Amino acid sequence: MYISLALSTLFLLFQYLISEYVFERLNLYYELPWLDIPMHLVGGFGVAWFSISLYKVLRKSYTLKNILVATLSVAVAWEVFEFTLDVLSVRVWTGWLDTTTDVLNGIIGALVAYKVFSLFFYEYFFGNIRRRCPDSYRV
Repeated sequence: MYISLALSTLFLLFQYLISEYVFERLNLYYELPWLDIPMHLVGGFGVAWFSISLYKVLRKSYTLKNILVATLSVAVAWEVFEFTLDVLSVRVWTGWLDTTTDVLNGIIGALVAYKVFSLFFYEYFFGNIRRRCPDSYRV
């Protein structure tokens, strides 16, 4: 579980560094406006992965609602951060449609992560039991 938490942290850190020091510096978000979409999808995936890993480390059960609330909280905080940067650097704010789309893309990424990691953890814990059962007990 600790490995998953460390990997998810590194995943989010790597995504931030690529975004800030590659895409932003090369003005790729302005040259390729669609680049914002996969970044928010991947960000939502990463936040959900981190949240699931944290729940596992703390030995707490989690639900889809918990993961979506965590992802939504981070997504809204990120959008406030982006808005603040736009105001302070006198950039043009892209509007509510872009903000809403960014948050929804993060939620979609979180849904994918929830499904992927729920299935992974299910197979990891219960897959061994299935392999040990005689064929007559298998469904």
